[in-house]
Amino acid sequence: MPLLYYRSLEKAEVALWKTQEPTDFYETELLKQEFPTTPGAKIRHPEKRRQWFASRYLLCEVYPAAIQLYHNQKPFLLNGPEVSFSHSSDVVGVMISESHAGIDLQYPDRKLEKVSSKFLNPGDEGAFGDMPRLDRLTCIWAVKEATFKIFGAGLPFKSIKLKAYDSVKDEVDVEVEKEDATHRFKLALVFLNDLVLAYLLK
Repeated sequence: MPLLYYRSLEKAEVALWKTQEPTDFYETELLKQEFPTTPGAKIRHPEKRRQWFASRYLLCEVYPAAIQLYHNQKPFLLNGPEVSFSHSSDVVGVMISESHAGIDLQYPDRKLEKVSSKFLNPGDEGAFGDMPRLDRLTCIWAVKEATFKIFGAGLPFKSIKLKAYDSVKDEVDVEVEKEDATHRFKLALVFLNDLVLAYLLK
């Protein structure tokens, strides 16, 4: 698993790896470390199964204490930091944080154009200026997905508004309306060839 990206923040870590080994490799390594693998073993889709095992293997590489703390029903470390996973094709990513965690990986996909009306707000695209539309949609989707993971289920994508994009720092300002309150976040955008990575900064 070659490391594609790593960043240590003040109270968080983000890591991306390219998976090259078969699923059995990750599963065997996790079992050796007594990491709970029951949820992954129940996944029938071969690619999703590989992504599950690879992402948990990466978590243990970045944060070995996860072996003792991991709660196998959802990505949560008992008495530990927050964790967020993402995967796209053969790349998996993990973010661990002392506060909120949210990460997403996205390759450009024409399907985003077809469903754009379901997740776009007026002004979302304007934050990215004259960037080609598919690239804009890819960035917007990644940012909204990462933000969604901060809150968990029940947050409509249209309640996530992209307010500004700093192309020098590659940072996006996001505003979320939830339960009569406004929440503001700053997310990082990282471009790794065609792959877009978005994760929470603060």
